Amino acid sequence: MKLDYSSSLKLRALIRKYEFERDEAIANLQVYFENGVGVGEHHNIVDSMDVLVTKLADAEGKLKTTISYFANLDTSPPPPPDVPDVESNND
Repeated sequence: MKLDYSSSLKLRALIRKYEFERDEAIANLQVYFENGVGVGEHHNIVDSMDVLVTKLADAEGKLKTTISYFANLDTSPPPPPDVPDVESNND
């Protein structure tokens, strides 16, 4: 059963909250992967990264669940733009 609250400010805020949580976890994981100096104070980097992956999975799951049950949003990628036919001009 899908309910449509797409115009609800509360739904939009909830979606943005989950998007923020997802993006925050991704950004922090990116630092761990790309810049070991920035995480030198952590004694167990793998455990810290595991916590971030859990946060990422939670946020992504909440986001997908919220959209699938309460939003009438088209999450499929947009169609490619129309490209005009270009004839080769061999003058």
